[in-house]
Amino acid sequence: MTPNHETQESENEGEVLEQRIQRGEGESFGAFMIMDWPKGGPPNIPGGTCMEPAVNEKVVFFCTGAQYGYISVETQALHHAPERIESGWEEIFDVQVQSETGLLFWGSGGGDIWDGISEPLTADGAGQYTVRIHARGRLENQGWMDNEVDEDYLIQVWKTEP
Repeated sequence: MTPNHETQESENEGEVLEQRIQRGEGESFGAFMIMDWPKGGPPNIPGGTCMEPAVNEKVVFFCTGAQYGYISVETQALHHAPERIESGWEEIFDVQVQSETGLLFWGSGGGDIWDGISEPLTADGAGQYTVRIHARGRLENQGWMDNEVDEDYLIQVWKTEP
């Protein structure tokens, strides 16, 4: 699956809001991460309860529901904060993460970057970003080895002031 790039007109006089939309699906291995791609070894993964995203300023670690279930993911690299989408999502989390390179990437819990989500999730260079994670199906799959229901995620990323 190849990334889908879209350009949309904003409501502000002639301002063009570009967003990079990517989609993929596959084995999550119980989690996914959003981070600058690590150099010289694995990243320092933050700990947590798995009920909310774990963040250590540079890495977002998010547990999916089932340990070995397949998930569907859509990512949106944005220039501005989007309107909050409540309808159709069971959980929504906002976290902050720092990008030293300006190139945050998505990776499965097994450390894989999927073909459909292989480009950066960032649109505005190095700095602090807000990562909004929408989840559907995760709570129903908690504690199962494989999915009982489909698990879907929408991840929106935009630069924010520290």
